[in-house]
Formats: sequence, structure tokens, C-alpha cells
Amino acid sequence: MTTIIIVFPPAAGGNHLKNIIASDISKLNYNSLTVHQTPGNNLQIEHVKEALTNPQATNILHGHFGEIMSYQNQIRSIKDKKFIIICNDNSHDHRLLSERRKQLGYVAFKNGDYFEGEQVFLYEPFMYHHYFGVSMENIMNIPISEWFVDDITSIINKINYFLKINLDIVAVNKLHKIWYRNNFK
Repeated sequence: MTTIIIVFPPAAGGNHLKNIIASDISKLNYNSLTVHQTPGNNLQIEHVKEALTNPQATNILHGHFGEIMSYQNQIRSIKDKKFIIICNDNSHDHRLLSERRKQLGYVAFKNGDYFEGEQVFLYEPFMYHHYFGVSMENIMNIPISEWFVDDITSIINKINYFLKINLDIVAVNKLHKIWYRNNFK
């Protein structure tokens, strides 16, 4: 089976994406659908160990670049892995993500806006290809401008194709609409 690794910048909706993909829990080896269940990191060592010791199951790992990078060697050794990256690589994406961060109360660093500068490069496919040894065809991007919208049918279709799963488009869109309304009033 596959280990699905979802990587996302802060405030980009990565936990929401994890919840959507894990919505058919019967097919996945993931025991929590909550967002930030405990204080601290999204990715926990227990999730990485499970992916390494139970490769016949479908596992989900998710987190920011630094969290994923903390387990670089272990993740590199996972044989069948696919990365889904929420990215902000154009000016429209930057603006949308910046607006959401302001709404959530994020404060830019005094030495320049880290979220608008270095963070951009951390969520590009070549980083995961290089640092985690995954082929480019096993990396999928979701631009912020396609994610921060009311209807994500095109994203669901891409995820279904990429992961060879069958997420229910109507049900997932209902979940997404709730998230969207709660986050973009």
C-alpha cells in the first residue's frame, strides 16, 4: 500500500486535507480525524513508525516542512510513498494565504516576512524529490488558489486519480464547504 504524506505551509488547510483524505477511514491506517489533537507538531513519531512497520496498510503522515524534515531518514526509507503538497507559488496564492494568516493572527517576523519568502521554496516538488528520494510522478501540488475556494471538485478528481482512490465528490465537497465557510467569511 501507500504512505500518503501531506505537506503544507502554516494556515494552508493541510489538516483539513488530511481529514478529507482520511474520510474513508476503513481504507486507511489513521486513527484520528481531529485537527491538532494535542499541542505541538502535526506529525508524531508514532505515525512514522507505523508507516515503517506496517507498509501493507495505507498510512497518512502530515505536517509542515520542518516536521516532515525532522524524520527525513525514516521517510526516505518508506518504499511506497506519495507526497501531496499545498503550495503558494504565485502572487495570487501568496495574497490568499497572507490574508488567511492575518485573519488567524499570524505575525510576520521582524527580519522580513518568512512566510512570504523562504516558506515558498519549502513547498516545491523538487525539495521532496531531492530530500526524500521520491520520484516527481509521486508528487502532487495543490495551489492555494484552487484550495481556498468553495467547490474543490477538480482537486478531488486529481486526488482520486493520483492516489487511485474514490473519494465521494459530493460528500467531500460538503465537508469542504463547511471548512470554507468557517475560514473565509
